[in-house]
Amino acid sequence: MDEKKIKDISQLLPEGVSDQTIIEIAEIMSEQIEQRVQEEVGELTDKVFAYLSMKRQQIQEAALEELH
Repeated sequence: MDEKKIKDISQLLPEGVSDQTIIEIAEIMSEQIEQRVQEEVGELTDKVFAYLSMKRQQIQEAALEELH
């Protein structure tokens, strides 16, 4: 964990919180952020795949029309 991030978090917490507790909080937050990012990336990947599939279908349809 980045020392600057730990220091920033420690300044927001009440006095008397141990360094270990601050590190644990930072790790939990990091894990939660990573999980959320992965969820968002997954959703965007699905949307892009659906869009590309739709465009492929449109191109196929246009190509078939040109052939007839």
